[in-house]
Amino acid sequence: INLVIFLTVFCFSLNNLDNDDFMGIPANKLSSFGAKNPYKIRNNYEVFRWVIPIFLHANFMHIFFNSVTLFWVGFNIEHNIGALQFFIVYMLSGIGGFIFSSCVSDSIAVGASGAIFGIISVMFVNLLMNWRALYNSGALMPTLIMILLLVLMAFASGDNADTYGHFGGLLTGFLLGVIYYKYDTHGRENTKRLSFAGWVALFFYVGLTAGLVTVFFTVRHP
Repeated sequence: INLVIFLTVFCFSLNNLDNDDFMGIPANKLSSFGAKNPYKIRNNYEVFRWVIPIFLHANFMHIFFNSVTLFWVGFNIEHNIGALQFFIVYMLSGIGGFIFSSCVSDSIAVGASGAIFGIISVMFVNLLMNWRALYNSGALMPTLIMILLLVLMAFASGDNADTYGHFGGLLTGFLLGVIYYKYDTHGRENTKRLSFAGWVALFFYVGLTAGLVTVFFTVRHP
């Protein structure tokens, strides 16, 4: 889906491509297709701009790296939590990333990075919940190193990266991961503890999302 949408936007932008940015699509053109634009979200209530940008990308390198990372990280996580839960985490993390980004940055932004970082957070929660099994299988350190490398790459990916969106997706994915994994455990004591953690995470997720949206529309003035 991401690739099809990117190629469609690319074809409509052939006369305005930035050759110095890997045939990049200009920000104004991305905005016309629904990119995150805090000014238009706040003044025109175009809240769809927190959803559509998940499927938009700025240039070929952008969609290439996101696609490779999503395949690399997403394959195991989707197998672990199921396709529906994977899709929910992916979408809500992407939306959460753009909401957080809108509250602290006026820049136009696109990309699935926030959604992908939500999936990475779920991987981290899986590591925390199952660290003993991963340790015994020898997969603990490789998994941890992969997570650290992906996080470092994202937060050092240059001035054009939506770092705030990455962080928002990371935080959203972590909370959603805790909410989900409270159901995926064995043992009465452990289940009780994780159930409490899941409810706390749900409370923080709803409160954080509502709080950020409220701040954006009442305090933030892009």
